[in-house]
Amino acid sequence: MPDGWIGGLSLLRTLSIESCTNLTSLSSSLEKLALLEHLTIMFCPKLGSFPEGVQHLSSLRSLILLGNPWFDSLPEGLQNVGTLHCLEIGSCPNLTALPEWFEGLDSLRSLTISDCPGLQVLPPGFKILTKLQHLSIQECPELEERCKQGSGEDWMKIAHVPHKFIGPPQARQSGEASTSGS
Repeated sequence: MPDGWIGGLSLLRTLSIESCTNLTSLSSSLEKLALLEHLTIMFCPKLGSFPEGVQHLSSLRSLILLGNPWFDSLPEGLQNVGTLHCLEIGSCPNLTALPEWFEGLDSLRSLTISDCPGLQVLPPGFKILTKLQHLSIQECPELEERCKQGSGEDWMKIAHVPHKFIGPPQARQSGEASTSGS
């Protein structure tokens, strides 16, 4: 398909790009999807980067990025998407930090981070995310340690979040590592 074909789908509200093993880039015309509310990109092992222009996704409410080993940072333009309510990042071993501008995602209500062993610390402004209601951190050993209730170095950044699930999935099921309040 020619580059730019996706721009012809301007009324699209949900887009899932999954298991595209030979996909190496996304079209820059993705920015033309101003009505897009839900974007999922998963299991695209050769995808080299997120396209420029993500800030034009002015209706985006949910972004899911799973199983993309190339992924080492959030797309810069995401900081200008004021409608984002749900962000899920998983199986991204090269992700080592959330950006300083992360605090600007002030509409964020749910954040799930899983299987990102390189992620070690939350950005300083994380505590400013006052609308955040659900936080789940699993299979991120350093970050889990830093977010331990009362004793972790990042605990004060997440103490305000009403529903927190920190630790391995099996502990979450048994309730051992789950913290549901401050």
